[in-house]
Amino acid sequence: MRTDRSILGDYKFLINDLNFLTMNAVSPWASAVKSLFQRQDLPAIYNETIAGYFVKVHILNNALWISVTCPKGTQVVLRPAYDPNDHLQVEKIVSHADGVSIHLFASIGHDYVRLQIPDMQK
Repeated sequence: MRTDRSILGDYKFLINDLNFLTMNAVSPWASAVKSLFQRQDLPAIYNETIAGYFVKVHILNNALWISVTCPKGTQVVLRPAYDPNDHLQVEKIVSHADGVSIHLFASIGHDYVRLQIPDMQK
């Protein structure tokens, strides 16, 4: 039984002494999404501008994506529908006064996504 150092102590020692372990706070998934959307003019199936925010809905291969670009350029990307084994197919897009409904078909079934844009007057 060791009494001089804990396993955690050994781990810290290796990191500090050899400097071989570096960490990046960006996950591989986030990095892939960033390369897909950053500085790209991707085709959108829905566009909306509200209070300086640009909202776009995209179908890219096996996923439905919602991208929101803020007035200062920050971009948030959401993936509300995904099929790991097939491409999503748009069955129907219905515009509403407060947004859009998107009906999708994939090998695992049907998806329904409703994007509601808030009323800025309320």
